[in-house]
Amino acid sequence: MFKRTLLPVGCIGLCLSMSVAATPTGTIYLTFDDGPMNATPALIQILNDANVKATFYFNSWHLDGIGDENEDQALAALKFALESGHVIANHSYDHMVHNCVGKTSVDEFSAAECNATAMHNVRSYQNVALDASKFDKNLTSLRQYLPGIDSYPNFKGENLARLPYTNGWRVTKDFRGDGLCATTDEFQPWDPRNVCDPEQPFQSSLNGMAVSDLLADQRYVIHGWDVDWAPENWGIPFPAESLTEPAALLAKVDAAKNTCAASTLTPDNSTTHTFPCGHPLHQDKVIILTHDFLFEDGKRGQGATLNLPKLASFLALAQAAGYVFDTLDNYATPWQDGQSYQVGDYVSFEDVIYRALVAHTSQASWAPGSQSNLWVVDMASRIWAENVEYQVGDQVFYMGNTYTVLSAHTSNAQWTPNSSPTLFSL
Repeated sequence: MFKRTLLPVGCIGLCLSMSVAATPTGTIYLTFDDGPMNATPALIQILNDANVKATFYFNSWHLDGIGDENEDQALAALKFALESGHVIANHSYDHMVHNCVGKTSVDEFSAAECNATAMHNVRSYQNVALDASKFDKNLTSLRQYLPGIDSYPNFKGENLARLPYTNGWRVTKDFRGDGLCATTDEFQPWDPRNVCDPEQPFQSSLNGMAVSDLLADQRYVIHGWDVDWAPENWGIPFPAESLTEPAALLAKVDAAKNTCAASTLTPDNSTTHTFPCGHPLHQDKVIILTHDFLFEDGKRGQGATLNLPKLASFLALAQAAGYVFDTLDNYATPWQDGQSYQVGDYVSFEDVIYRALVAHTSQASWAPGSQSNLWVVDMASRIWAENVEYQVGDQVFYMGNTYTVLSAHTSNAQWTPNSSPTLFSL
């Protein structure tokens, strides 16, 4: 399972880091959902000790102290994550619990009420506009608690999102995927009476897909996951105590790399049924999902005692096996000056994903956004924009109307949908 390389005596640490940098086994994107909370600082410290940066999808209701977690240190955890250089992304304000309790907004009792019924995954998405607005509310709340949060370059609350309960993807125009059984309409996903037919998705799942589309239209990039680092048995009294062992987790990462793992995950509500298998932007990359609350000693078991050491061990095993760790703002490699690019290469530049049209060696004056003959914007947004490569049949939104592309072209300011009848039909 592990790659072993004989290194010269006297340079073990340096040479290992050099060999990993030269020919990495792959890139792991470690992501933590549902913080910040009291469990967060300890796991951040483990990451910092290993010089690993992770992506945290935060719900700011924890800052209000109403998430039914140990969360009185949530603000300190948020600051520690930012100051340590970890990426902070958007997971909605209240994890869609307003739908669990049948309210348009949550109060101090809502999380406990939802936890008591365990109906989180049932009708989780009900009102597309309201549910999507919880991501805006999350931003507002984060900025209220930390007014200077936008000054941190690693704060990506307006750029990176993940929907609660949902292994959905909106990365580029053709890198999109949805979990058609992500949330249910009547029974809990694990209930024997629950039967999901991907040909006829639950309305809640369809609503969640529509929320993903609305966020993508705001130029959010949405990443799901390839591997779920979760307890092996949620049904035991203290599930955190069965969190997958590090070596077994690394084996799952190895198995997921360059496969269509996201489309075969179990249980079915974790599956991305429409994952774009073989997409070049997915090559050699594995996203791991896990949760802050699994790393504390508390109501779920000995998460700090047992699982913080597992995290440290996994980081060491993965690094020794040649993996590098990165954050999801770098899923498309950041554009660099003096780099040789080939046709079809993807880069990120100023939080926008671009695709190369022409092979070239980059230079400062040819950065994406300034040279449309070299790069096109390749985001999942349906809003018409300049410098996007449109194909026949694409649908775009412009000035309140939906247009269908009649002729393939790269858009520019003179060819707007309402003024180009040979390119678009209303």
